[in-house]
Amino acid sequence: MTTSIAGDLRQVYPLARGSAFLIVAGVSTTLLGVNLSGIEWAAVTVIGAGLMSLTLVRRSDGLRNGRAAAMALITGGFIAPYSLVDGLGAREAARPSDSTAGCRASTASLLPRS
Repeated sequence: MTTSIAGDLRQVYPLARGSAFLIVAGVSTTLLGVNLSGIEWAAVTVIGAGLMSLTLVRRSDGLRNGRAAAMALITGGFIAPYSLVDGLGAREAARPSDSTAGCRASTASLLPRS
């Protein structure tokens, strides 16, 4: 919530979600042994360039808002792990829906009962 307060949501949200994508691509290729094709690397590069332009987030007064950009990148760092876990679970499960159902059930078990 603080991230959206710190900056314009039209700039902060794409930076947070897009940086998670780049983190997932980086971790997947370096640690998980995923091989990306040339066109996939090109897509990662184009998205990365677009995100770099968003790091120039500006406040309404036209000044750079580095705090909002930094908080968006931190948020992306929290989004990336659950994207990685979801992807790994879907690949390892006999049926991808089993992975999703298991995640939902385990999350529901943590919710307080009324």
